[in-house]
Amino acid sequence: MADYKITASMLNSFQWYLDHQSNNDDAEIQKLLDTINRVSVEYTEAQARGKCFEEVINKYLTSAEVSKLIKATNEIQVNFDCNEQHFNFVFDKKLILKILNYLEEQGVYLQQHYINKEIKVDNTNIELYGYIDYLTPTTIIDLKTTKSYSFPKYFNNWQKHIYSYCLINEVEQMQFLATDFEEMFIENYNTDTIDYAELRRMLMHFIIWIEAYREQITDKKIFGGDNEPTPRVEPIITINAMGDN
Repeated sequence: MADYKITASMLNSFQWYLDHQSNNDDAEIQKLLDTINRVSVEYTEAQARGKCFEEVINKYLTSAEVSKLIKATNEIQVNFDCNEQHFNFVFDKKLILKILNYLEEQGVYLQQHYINKEIKVDNTNIELYGYIDYLTPTTIIDLKTTKSYSFPKYFNNWQKHIYSYCLINEVEQMQFLATDFEEMFIENYNTDTIDYAELRRMLMHFIIWIEAYREQITDKKIFGGDNEPTPRVEPIITINAMGDN
C-alpha cells in the first residue's frame, strides 16, 4: 500500500510555490494547500479558453457528430458555462485540423488514459498517478495551450518525469504538443534522458512540506487514503459552427 499518492499537477504547483514564495508567504502557502485539497476556484479566461480548445480536439476524436460539424465550417465557436462564469471563444478550423492531423499521423490509439505506478524513495512507497492526453505506440503526448511559446517551455514540467516513469520501458518519448492558438509547437524529450533521481529528490522535498502542513490538508488521498472531497463543478462546453465551409 502506498504511503503517499501524488500527481504531476501537485508537483508542478509545489514547484511554482518554491519559485515564487517569499519568506513563507501565507498567500502562496494557502494557494498550494487549496490545490492539494482541490478547493473549487473560478476559472481564469485563459484556463477556460484552453479547456474549450482541448474539448474541441477530444470531441472531434470521439464524436462523429462533432467531427462532421468541424469539417463543415470555417470557424468553431465554443461556449463555456460554469456556475456564474460565461465565456465565448472562436477557434480557427485550420489550426484544429493541423493538430488533429498530427495526432493521426502519430498513431494515437488511447486518449485520457489513466496511469499509475509506485516509486520507492528512502523506504517510502509513493504512488504516482494521473491521466495522459494521448498515447501512441512510442510516445506520450500532452496537449498544452499557452498565451506565448518559447522553447523549452515545458522543460521543468513534472509531467515529463512522472508520466514517463509510469510507462518506463513502454514508450520512447514524452512530447508536449503546444499551441498559442495561432501556431503548433512540438517539444520532445527522450525518456532515456530523463533524470529520475531528480524526481525522487523532488518527491521527498514535497513530502517533507506536506507533513509540515498535514493538519491543514483535508484531502487525505495524498496520504495514501481513498477519500476525496466533493469534485470540482465541471463546466458545460458546447460547440457550434460559424459559417459554411
